Amino acid sequence: MTRWKRLTLSLATLAACSAASTAWAQATPQLNRLEKATVRVFACRSLSLERIEREGQEVYLAVPEVGHGSGLMVTDDGLILTARHVVQEVTGLAVKLPLAREAIPAVVVYEDPTLDFAFIKVQGTFTDHVPLPREGSIKTLVTRDKLFSIGYPLDPSASTPTTQEGIVSRVTEEGLLQTSAALNPGHSGGPAFVDSGGQSHLIGIAVARHRLGEGMGLIVPIGPAVQAYNHDIVPRNLVATALERYQRDPRLWETMRRYSIVVAEMTEAFHDQSNPAFWFQMPRSGPNGVPAFLRELESLAVDSMLPEAQLLVSGYLWNLFVATRDETALRACIEIVAHLRENNPDVFARSTFAQGLMHVVEAVGAMSETGPTTTGSLEPDTMSCGNVGVGCCSGRYCIEGLRCIDHICVMPQPCNDDQPCPGGQICRRGTCDAAPPFPLFRLGVAAGMAIDDHANAPSAVDGGGGGVIGLFQPLRLGHRTPWAFALIAGAELSVGAWRQAVTFSGLVDLGVRFLIGSPRVAAVMTLLYTPGVIIAEGRTSGVYLAYRAMLGVQLGRFEIGVSWRESGRTADSTFRALELVASWGIR
Repeated sequence: MTRWKRLTLSLATLAACSAASTAWAQATPQLNRLEKATVRVFACRSLSLERIEREGQEVYLAVPEVGHGSGLMVTDDGLILTARHVVQEVTGLAVKLPLAREAIPAVVVYEDPTLDFAFIKVQGTFTDHVPLPREGSIKTLVTRDKLFSIGYPLDPSASTPTTQEGIVSRVTEEGLLQTSAALNPGHSGGPAFVDSGGQSHLIGIAVARHRLGEGMGLIVPIGPAVQAYNHDIVPRNLVATALERYQRDPRLWETMRRYSIVVAEMTEAFHDQSNPAFWFQMPRSGPNGVPAFLRELESLAVDSMLPEAQLLVSGYLWNLFVATRDETALRACIEIVAHLRENNPDVFARSTFAQGLMHVVEAVGAMSETGPTTTGSLEPDTMSCGNVGVGCCSGRYCIEGLRCIDHICVMPQPCNDDQPCPGGQICRRGTCDAAPPFPLFRLGVAAGMAIDDHANAPSAVDGGGGGVIGLFQPLRLGHRTPWAFALIAGAELSVGAWRQAVTFSGLVDLGVRFLIGSPRVAAVMTLLYTPGVIIAEGRTSGVYLAYRAMLGVQLGRFEIGVSWRESGRTADSTFRALELVASWGIR
């Protein structure tokens, strides 16, 4: 058993299953020619963060964007036909032959601009392959023809392919074949055949399950791939072009070979990444307190690996630390990311995960002039207030470079029109940020002075008072954008003095409210129509009409502002009041 097999079993926590499997002797699977030519394709794109809730606390896990599909070896020198979406925009690509343990590095040779198929290339000589049909001899299909599709659905660790049978249901408007064969994730890129005259004829590759229901799949017909091979790949010598840079520098191919192994092994290990419990089942320690596979991961990532591979492994080590608080995993993760920052600044700059981790490390004093070290023990409390993945400090404070969103410090994620932010966040200056606070209710107090307009008044100020305000914001628009708007209904009860008389007022507030600014500080403008009833000198003055204009600043949920209120208080004068208003928002 190779060290890669041990690594895979450790990562996926399948040691028990492996031990059990030795109790029964199993015959080597018998594969036919078509199955032997059907390979697994592994791809890695980037590293992203996923927020999960664990025992009442929110934590962030690094999720490698890895995936797998299928492909068909079509030449004896390693040209493989697969689905375009499997290999598009990848940073690492690997292939495993049936029953093979070690992955082979692959490069993209051709991607069709309209249909979902592509050609990739691996190095070597391969007896088991299925040649593309000649132009003019492609099998003509009709509805209800029986077909079968071969691939590696669902489980990327399966070493032998699965065959699914179905019929040709119809031809879509895009020219794809719809089939009743049950296709699943992982089937993409796998070949489809029909049997006729005692022979199997290649008729296309699987690309997707049908979006409208289960039990339906889509297949790209083989014709366009044959044309691309004969009229683009061969005459334009695209295979040699794809391999040229690696042939000039054999060391680059060697690092790519090692990276492809990491991509394949990690894809197999991460097949259950959608289940957060997977991470929390990791062993806390092995012999001498250090799991053996951690040492392998560390040496693999730093020893002449491609930067993307280092980033992928560092994400796994971070998850292990989050799940188990294993300091060995954290130290290895820090060392890899620090190595990236020093030697591959471009890769480091594109990774919010790597940047955020270095912010945390520097904040807790875990870096020295000679490189990453640990000052004492990095227990969970040192990775607390203000650091990535944990709670914000008082006042919604996070360390430099992080954002406080939903009371958790997170690394800002890039965003644009095509890459929107998740719910509860907005896209501001190219990165995701918390939406401006716009609570449903506001409760507050108002206090101010009455401005007298009587010609013979001894001073401009003739009284004052205060009251309690309650506002309800039933309609809120734009509260996930840098601006927001709301309709307001509310009430105010106040008491005061005006022209040497005690006054009691009951106001009804109806109006609109605007908010512009950042999540922490926002400018607020409120316009209210405020009819009300007053009682002055023991007499009811009746209903009067009034308006109120408020300008203020909102700091989180707290708001303070200045209000100008004017009303026809009596028959011969207008009541004006300048007030200071403070309120608190309730969601």
